[in-house]
Amino acid sequence: MNAKQYNNVIDWTLKHDTAAQTEDSLATARAVFKNMGVALPNGSMQEVYDTIKTNQYMGWRACTMEEAQQAANNGTAAIGISKDRMVILSATDEEEPVTATASVMTLSENTSAYAVAGLEYYTNSCGSTTKVIVN
Repeated sequence: MNAKQYNNVIDWTLKHDTAAQTEDSLATARAVFKNMGVALPNGSMQEVYDTIKTNQYMGWRACTMEEAQQAANNGTAAIGISKDRMVILSATDEEEPVTATASVMTLSENTSAYAVAGLEYYTNSCGSTTKVIVN
């Protein structure tokens, strides 16, 4: 998936899936990632956090904030997560940006410290593709 496709899935889900139209960041993430075919652990926010933090759940791996944003920019699922919230990182796309919500954002130099406080970052490698360049 490329950045535009990734953002399109996020945007479509936010606009059309009632499960994503909530202030519950985990419910929003579940709806978006379901539409992407990306697995999230079952359970409460605390249980999801504890499971993903093990680096042993269905391709979710810890990374830096910058690596997470780069993954999103490449069309790979990326999140910021804490014990009480999850934020889906959308790709940086000037032409078709995803409107930021409490559950979705794009990280940039303008992102407030408050918005990212306490988050740990993860990307999902399951189902990701690699580019093969043929000369």
